[in-house]
Amino acid sequence: MLSEQEIKQYFHDYYNLLCNYAAKIVDCPEDAVQEVFGSLWKRRDSETKINNIKTYLLGAVHRKCLEINRNNRIKIVNLDGHAQVKEVVSEQNEEDFESEMEKYLLKERIYRSIRQLSPKCQHIFVLAKIEGKSYKEIAESLNISTKTIESHINRAYKELRELLNDKTG
Repeated sequence: MLSEQEIKQYFHDYYNLLCNYAAKIVDCPEDAVQEVFGSLWKRRDSETKINNIKTYLLGAVHRKCLEINRNNRIKIVNLDGHAQVKEVVSEQNEEDFESEMEKYLLKERIYRSIRQLSPKCQHIFVLAKIEGKSYKEIAESLNISTKTIESHINRAYKELRELLNDKTG
């Protein structure tokens, strides 16, 4: 059984994550996520126990996206006037889904960990490792030495290792 407050909290905690995930599969990710939460709301009095809500919600959104794509078939008309139906996205097998979900969750943990760095360290790390700027470019744009950039990057890696090795995240 889920309380109204629990469902609201799950919505608050996971809505953006689920929309970002669904956006890789469907054109209108908000619809898929809202349908999943609507279904969860309807089943809130069910005795079914959910062990890991994040995994459950990601799986439900994935299945809902595949269903949406299956229902949104594209008709292609041949020159002779006969229509062919082509699936927008083919279904993935269970192993592909598990692998994709694990990668997505790891990526989400990494980005969450990056957001936990100090603002200056985070800014320099993002410029260097995500935007691909050189230490020299960053140093010139921030008017600091390349040694300071190296120091921030080393500190960022150290903190990220600690954050990512913490199994509670």
